[in-house]
Amino acid sequence: MTFKNDLKEAQEIEYQLMTNIIGSGYTCTSTQSCGNFPDYDLIVTPKDKPQFTIELKYDKKASTTGNIAIEVGKLDYDGNEVVSGLSVTSSDYYVYYFNSEWWMINTNKLKDKLSKINPIIVHGGDYSKTILNLVPMGVFKKWARRF
Repeated sequence: MTFKNDLKEAQEIEYQLMTNIIGSGYTCTSTQSCGNFPDYDLIVTPKDKPQFTIELKYDKKASTTGNIAIEVGKLDYDGNEVVSGLSVTSSDYYVYYFNSEWWMINTNKLKDKLSKINPIIVHGGDYSKTILNLVPMGVFKKWARRF
């Protein structure tokens, strides 16, 4: 897969989630449609509640590995580790899409849960520069809720 193909697939998944959210009676805006890329992907506005933000993740390999990959850092051009992903997001919730299911977890809860376990740490993504924490799918499902 190329970056262009991955981006198209991610945009399709984002559109599916937006359609589900809008179908539930909420207003939902993609930050990409606003022309900026803050530390979250979607802004959701319920009718009578405060708006919240979502960082959407699509884990294509979860069904084969049995793990959810959570980005926590990356290597810069000099090979130095810098924080990214979960470590820097300002989203209120993380939503993962895997095995044709949507799973949602409060971002602070996810950070707290990760700090209390000893996840497997691997490098992946483009040129293996992304630092990922692997969480067994069953454990992640106990932390999150399906919707």
